[in-house]
Amino acid sequence: MKVRVDGVQSYLEHGKREDGTWRPGIFFHKTISDCEDASRRFNEAGVRSKVISCEITGTARQDIFDEYSRGDLDMLCSPQALAEGFDSPRAEVCVLCRSASSLGTYLQMVGRILRPCAGKTRALL
Repeated sequence: MKVRVDGVQSYLEHGKREDGTWRPGIFFHKTISDCEDASRRFNEAGVRSKVISCEITGTARQDIFDEYSRGDLDMLCSPQALAEGFDSPRAEVCVLCRSASSLGTYLQMVGRILRPCAGKTRALL
């Protein structure tokens, strides 16, 4: 595992598959504002991204999860560990730009990319 200063730039450098498509990922940062900035940068670079946070609830939250699960989004940016209401085995990349308050939180974040999925051959941290 390598520590990089700029998680967005690191993903942009290493997140493409051999066929040129973006590996689906989850980007964890400290604050909603940090996630909004990262999502803006991802979108400017052609990575389809949205922020998911505790401020987004109900059907809007589920709509974002559904978009990601369908493959309409490449990246979810979140300050939380996405502990509730989310499971998407297609996730291949986890970018950690925040600390984990406990081993359980760390495992929750990293575990998002370790679920098996048809056609998935690797996971990147």
